[in-house]
Amino acid sequence: MTETDVRKDRETGQLADAIRIEPAYDDPEAVLALIRRSGPYQQVAGAHKTDTLQGDKPFFRAFWATGGSVRLSGAEIIFNNPRFIEASKRSFRSEVVQPSTLLLNVTTPMGAGPPHLDLPFFRGASGWPFWLLAYMGISGLFHDFAIPIASTISWFYRGEGGDFEYWPEAGNGPSVLERAPLWNAAVVADNEYMYHRIGRVGRPPQYLKPDQIGRDAVIRHAGEGRWEIVDGGDVQATYDERDVRFSLLWKAFVFKTQAAAEIFRDRSHDLTKQSAVAIFAEDLRRRGLKPVAPDEPFTDEAWKAQILSSYVRRFEGTLAAA
Repeated sequence: MTETDVRKDRETGQLADAIRIEPAYDDPEAVLALIRRSGPYQQVAGAHKTDTLQGDKPFFRAFWATGGSVRLSGAEIIFNNPRFIEASKRSFRSEVVQPSTLLLNVTTPMGAGPPHLDLPFFRGASGWPFWLLAYMGISGLFHDFAIPIASTISWFYRGEGGDFEYWPEAGNGPSVLERAPLWNAAVVADNEYMYHRIGRVGRPPQYLKPDQIGRDAVIRHAGEGRWEIVDGGDVQATYDERDVRFSLLWKAFVFKTQAAAEIFRDRSHDLTKQSAVAIFAEDLRRRGLKPVAPDEPFTDEAWKAQILSSYVRRFEGTLAAA
């Protein structure tokens, strides 16, 4: 196995270094066989059961493990991958790695996605609104409460485009590109704090027409190296497998020591809604602003508007995994 460290600047707030892993799997054909037989896969808006995500893009997803438990028989070879665990320890300089989530993304030809951050996790903030979690991460004020998450993205794609682009340095430093063919390779990083995106997949003549599919569309393996998108019972498009981009996103909680893992377990260092508001308020006052005192921080529109206007993202993007 070869691993290449990527330099980064601590001013980003990132908790770890990006590390490349190749090969990602001992038996890549077993992983591909699992992908082929385990569909069909829902369009991402349908998979998340939300209307806040765009529902007409050929971007499909399945959750193969959640909450530390594997949901799909056979996915254990990915979820318990020792290479991901060891690279996560090195990336985060940590002793304890607890795999938590595994999802599959399937993408057919489409335009590039925007630079984005994955949604961060904070102690005590389970179930909080997405917008609040996102701006807690953007503000840089809550690092002491962050649950470190190692994100390992691995790929299988031999078509045109489909790059994975990420920004491991502070400010507007140069990006790093993982270029096709993306085959049995991976990068582990701190994707809650490191901007990243998927590049253009395929060629524009291969793209679906706007609104050609909706949130109920699925993609499925059609045999003989072919995949098809189906919506409303009708086949909307068919692709050779080389033109279909597969990426697997593995996430794990990482802790510097066993003692740190125990603090997470016993919830002795959790945030509350009140303490989160106080942290924001202190920072706003330090910047010469008068903080809004929200009646309910999850729904108070004046307070939400102040947070969104006071903490600006370097990139404007969506909260999704590339």
